[in-house]
Amino acid sequence: MFLRKYGKITSNKKKTTHAADILMIDYMKKHENYINEMLEKILDEEKVKELLAYHDKQIQWIQHERLTHLIVMLFVCLFTLLSFGFTVIKISTPAIVLEL
Repeated sequence: MFLRKYGKITSNKKKTTHAADILMIDYMKKHENYINEMLEKILDEEKVKELLAYHDKQIQWIQHERLTHLIVMLFVCLFTLLSFGFTVIKISTPAIVLEL
C-alpha cells in the first residue's frame, strides 16, 4: 500500500529514491535511536545481554536483506548480459536486414 500510494520520493539532491529504501533507512534509524536510548540508561547485566541479543538479531536480519537484494541484482545482471550475448552471437538474417 505504501509503495502504491507514494511511489518514488525525490529528495533535495534530485536523486530518486524508492519508498522501500526509505522504509529500510527509517527502520535502521529507529533501531539505532532505540539502542542509543537504552545505552544511556543504567541497565543491569541481564538487560545488557538482552539488548545485545536483540541488536545481534536485528543486524543479522538487515544483513540477510542486503544479501538477498545483492543476489537478486546479480542474477538480473547475469541474465541481461546473457541475453545481450545471445543476441550478438546468434545474429539472424532478419536482424542484418534491419540494420541495412
